[in-house]
Amino acid sequence: DDRDDLQFFASKRLSLLCPISLERLERPVRGRRCRHLRCFGLSAYCRSNHGMDAFNNRWTCPVCTERLRPADLVVDGYVEQILAETEAGCEEVILSMDGSWCPAVDTDEAD
Repeated sequence: DDRDDLQFFASKRLSLLCPISLERLERPVRGRRCRHLRCFGLSAYCRSNHGMDAFNNRWTCPVCTERLRPADLVVDGYVEQILAETEAGCEEVILSMDGSWCPAVDTDEAD
């Protein structure tokens, strides 16, 4: 489905915060079959699933709820590069269709 391929461009902003820990990503991962660019932290994902009592909720992507076993995780080199090239306080970037990016500036902070 072509609409799935366009999900990346529907949202030009990419959060650098883990949706599980709400902290800046350290080791950005996502599932091999996930169709989104948003990543989550490897250690936060493993910790949250290890301590989860509800077996039916274990090992699902926190972004798209795809079944996601540890063997299906991949480190996202693109997001890893963005993290390496941005300041520690940067929580979000704006992506361009050509793959370039720039730090997002909060309009409240810019005033």
